[in-house]
Amino acid sequence: MAQNLDGVCAPEIGDARDYIRILDRNGFFETTILSEDDQKRNDMYRANANRKKSQHAFTDYHAYL
Repeated sequence: MAQNLDGVCAPEIGDARDYIRILDRNGFFETTILSEDDQKRNDMYRANANRKKSQHAFTDYHAYL
């Protein structure tokens, strides 16, 4: 794949025991940019969980809305 596409880097992994070390040391999954949404993601998940809990407290979906 890396030979056919410019800008693509694919790890050369021979022995499966080296898989994690190679991926870690070559930075294949390093975060380079954190968006504003990334920084708020935990709060968004928490709000969704709270909405789901609140929804179960109602027997009528329209009353929930």
